[in-house]
Amino acid sequence: MIRIDKREMSRCLLLLVLAVAAGPGLVEFAGAADGAGAVQFVTPRRFATAVDPATATIRVVPPGGARILSVALSVDGVPAGTTSSPPWMFSWTAGDGTTGHTLDAVARFSDGTKARASVTTSRLVVNESGKRSR
Repeated sequence: MIRIDKREMSRCLLLLVLAVAAGPGLVEFAGAADGAGAVQFVTPRRFATAVDPATATIRVVPPGGARILSVALSVDGVPAGTTSSPPWMFSWTAGDGTTGHTLDAVARFSDGTKARASVTTSRLVVNESGKRSR
């Protein structure tokens, strides 16, 4: 559990804005450089708090000479959707942010291979008492 007072929340929001402004291009995209297929979550970001309405956006790079057949998403082990054409975006039920979630994406390619990615969201607890948490 994470506890944040109002001043710390302001700092966290500033860091969040800066991270979003930096964009996903600063994150290494594993797998794509070595010719293998690769999958990466663009949203939600790792350990971000997700609330309804929530959207998962996935970047997929197929292996050389292959094409993307489908991308499937599961949330907390439950299938949330499959699509066979871009954009690779899924709506999912995140709730009110009081619990974290694990999202898994699997891309299938025309050469018979698959690529996987996972991301975990966090729950947010705001300490409104004004006392600093340690």
